[in-house]
Amino acid sequence: MFEKDLIAVEIGHEYIKILSGSKNKIKCCGSIKTPEEAFVKENILNIQRLAKAISEFLKENNITTKRISFTVHGEDIVVRHIETPIMDSKGIIKSLQWEISQYLPNEGENYYTDYEIIDKINTKEKKVYKVMVVSAPKEKIDKYVELAKKLNLKLEAIDIAPNNISKVFRNVHKLKKEIQSIGIIHIDHYNSNFTILENGRLFIERTIPFGINNVADIMYPFAKSRPEESAKNFLRVFNFYVQEESTVDVAIKGLFDQALYSFEKIIQFYTTGKTNKSLDMIYVIGEGAEIKGIDNYIQEYFSTTVEIVDSAEEIGIKTKLPENCSFKYYVNSIGLLLRKE
Repeated sequence: MFEKDLIAVEIGHEYIKILSGSKNKIKCCGSIKTPEEAFVKENILNIQRLAKAISEFLKENNITTKRISFTVHGEDIVVRHIETPIMDSKGIIKSLQWEISQYLPNEGENYYTDYEIIDKINTKEKKVYKVMVVSAPKEKIDKYVELAKKLNLKLEAIDIAPNNISKVFRNVHKLKKEIQSIGIIHIDHYNSNFTILENGRLFIERTIPFGINNVADIMYPFAKSRPEESAKNFLRVFNFYVQEESTVDVAIKGLFDQALYSFEKIIQFYTTGKTNKSLDMIYVIGEGAEIKGIDNYIQEYFSTTVEIVDSAEEIGIKTKLPENCSFKYYVNSIGLLLRKE
């Protein structure tokens, strides 16, 4: 009998986020501290330590599911949207490998490439597939494969963060007809990701090296506490609503402005040739969504409505979550559960 439940894992610099369940119901939800020097710069360095930490979590929570999927992210992952003639899968992959090799070192020799058909245009004037093609370093992906083996679990999928995010937010335009284009800002500890969806389909995404720890370092430059403690203190103390314009406040605001300026350039690229030069809505997720006043600050910057997503129901997701599971923290892992079989 086919097992519907899945273990969905996202490994980060500070925490490993783990879900267990199906697209209908998440049965277990939690995060554990990432072992020191086991995961650095979006890459696995120590498989043994990660396997031990994850195994202990699964055992403590009586999770017996044998299927696992991972979310991967990083600036070394290349995502492109390409049009290709309508043909069989072998023809598509051959065409796409040639196309994307132009963006990769050594013509993509050390990269895995996969694709997803986003749309099909079959008219008299044009007959093409619109395809999202993704390439990731073999060394990066192989370590996730090895990690699944170390855990003695069946690897179901390794998916990229923006694709998972798009699966979670794909029904927003159906719930609210006036919203056709949305941006999702995911602020993590060391990186932030900006994803744009048009009519529920992934259009573009970018990752920048900016996160909570960057601004926490300014507020606590001589902190003896661990980085995660400085981050927690920053989230507890800093408030965009109450700024005293101290040197620290100005410096923190400056870092956020730099990040938002990078996202603004992406919006400008997206709206080139369009009548509407802004997005219909921007959502904020991740640990950064806890920063007091962050939604208003971003809204004032972009002059676009900004919301922090607190529940699955708000955006048309029917997945039932445990009470202790904060939706905005686990979007990437939830996206893994929403993959089509």
